[in-house]
Amino acid sequence: MRAQAAVESRLQFRATSLDNRNDIVRNNIVSFSSTSGSPLRSPVGHSLAIYRSGRQFCWIGLIGMQVVIMLTASLFAADKLVDKILLPHDPSPKGVYRWSGMALLNLDEKQHLLLLATAYGQGGHDHTESRILEFHSRDGGLTWTPLAEAKVFQENIGKQNVSSPSLLRLQNGDILFFFTVKNPPTLTDSGAWMRRSTDNGLSWSEPEKLPYENYGGVAQDRAMQHSSGRVILPCWLSKDRLGSTHAYSFYSDDNGRTWKKSPLITTPAGSTGRKTDPAAEEPTVIELKDGRLMMFLRCYLKSIYVSYSSDRGESWSEPTSSGVPSPGSMATIKRLPDGNMLLIWNFAPVEYIEGPFPRTQLTAAVSTDDGKNFTHLRALDGNTDFSDRSKVPKTTMASVEFSGDRVIIVYSKSFSRKNAYNLRLQVVPVDWFVEGAAEPAYGESYLPILNGKLADK
Repeated sequence: MRAQAAVESRLQFRATSLDNRNDIVRNNIVSFSSTSGSPLRSPVGHSLAIYRSGRQFCWIGLIGMQVVIMLTASLFAADKLVDKILLPHDPSPKGVYRWSGMALLNLDEKQHLLLLATAYGQGGHDHTESRILEFHSRDGGLTWTPLAEAKVFQENIGKQNVSSPSLLRLQNGDILFFFTVKNPPTLTDSGAWMRRSTDNGLSWSEPEKLPYENYGGVAQDRAMQHSSGRVILPCWLSKDRLGSTHAYSFYSDDNGRTWKKSPLITTPAGSTGRKTDPAAEEPTVIELKDGRLMMFLRCYLKSIYVSYSSDRGESWSEPTSSGVPSPGSMATIKRLPDGNMLLIWNFAPVEYIEGPFPRTQLTAAVSTDDGKNFTHLRALDGNTDFSDRSKVPKTTMASVEFSGDRVIIVYSKSFSRKNAYNLRLQVVPVDWFVEGAAEPAYGESYLPILNGKLADK
């Protein structure tokens, strides 16, 4: 089976013309070749062929005198449907200098999507004035409200700004909107607020402050509801102006009417390339198949750190390395329609990671073992040359939603070291994410290798 997987991962179709897909079908047998251009051989050295049945194809190999059907697969790879700048950086005095902090929600379980995007004024710093704008798509993410027609969804009720929207459809049908409000003095007062809709987003309640303290908040696209009905909002805070950071969760058993908080957790000390030490920031949470919660944490220890809760967010285990290499940047994790996990983050080989950089590549990977390991790595966007120390482009902060068999992804990308972020959109068939190679795997199986590399530093 390993040999078969190795062969399968190296396959590619080669054809001189794709104008007519039947050009590469001859008498129901399709030629197959390796990436080197030579005829593909089975693990035991016999030629392979493809038998056509409609649009499905079977890999057939000859072993001795027996015919072995190895796999059924689609002939043509899943292509991205959309990959473009949706909202551009605008350096003009009244333009949106920075687009970052987005959330998506499918409003009808079909093709009507709501996008909330934070629009920052000139300078684009974390404390620059901002508002959250509203956009709609009614064709599964292919087209959206033009910027000139966008409405302000959330005015700036902070004395500095508002940011980091999260949207959550509750089991009772209500929608909760969470966001972060920042107030001066800088790095002292920032945290989560909430609004509610009981009519599928047609109207919203007035903003309510959650019982936060100090400086922190909720990152974008983070709220979730446990299968038991408990609402979980992962947050982070700093008590010492980013000298250190800690993660925790708000949780509610009455659909967000009242809230309790878990104790704080943080990672071990030893941050690189950042003054914040220890650090546990921008947590994201997903429910495991056994009912536990898994939290991924941004830190500056050259990998994503992970914590678990066995009591639905009331307490969290001491964070440890997940074995997934990462700079200190935000990761996003979601359940795919087939039940596997999709992880989107800034992958980089550990030897190139220093503090929050590089963020030059936005990468997707899939876990088929409930978050233990991630495989099928595919570069969504960015520079694949990790030795490029220019730290550009900065490609980061993804939000994800689903429409049928499509994955809709919005994220921020800047071609300078400043926060001059465009908002980029990709609409990708679900199958695209599992077309990457099954190896390498990052996670528990990679942890000994990761620890060895860190020990050698």
